[in-house]
Amino acid sequence: MNLGMDVRTKGFTLVEILITLTVLGVLAAIVAPNLLGLLNRQRMNAVRGEILLALEQAQSNAKTTGSDQVVRFDTTADPPRYSIGTSWRNFNGISAGQIRLVTTAPSIQFNHQGLPDQEVIPFIATVSLVNFPNSKKCVMVKTLLGAMGTYEDSQCD
Repeated sequence: MNLGMDVRTKGFTLVEILITLTVLGVLAAIVAPNLLGLLNRQRMNAVRGEILLALEQAQSNAKTTGSDQVVRFDTTADPPRYSIGTSWRNFNGISAGQIRLVTTAPSIQFNHQGLPDQEVIPFIATVSLVNFPNSKKCVMVKTLLGAMGTYEDSQCD
């Protein structure tokens, strides 16, 4: 029978726990900026996608209904918003202070044939982050026939 002189307890030492926490802290410091960058790029892509969809929907509605359709952008609101017709819509998942929207005109109109108003061509809607304005994504209506495309950074200028 052992009277307690050679009793060993199971577990981790304080040094082992501190080393593990330090390694986890370093890994978190490396991963966090990349994760934030990914989330910000996703936000910009989502807004650009919504703008493209709104423009395509208005163009399609103009052709099918035979009546003019207008897409408006409220770039002064925070967060920015848009409308097709009379109802204003917010961009999904975007909160105040996250993105900035700049357009070459406050609205674009498609006539009964789906052709854009020639006075606003090229129409460019540029999305950027409030904290990183040099990173840009945009939608451009670039021809009198209403051809649209998505672009990034210097292509948006």
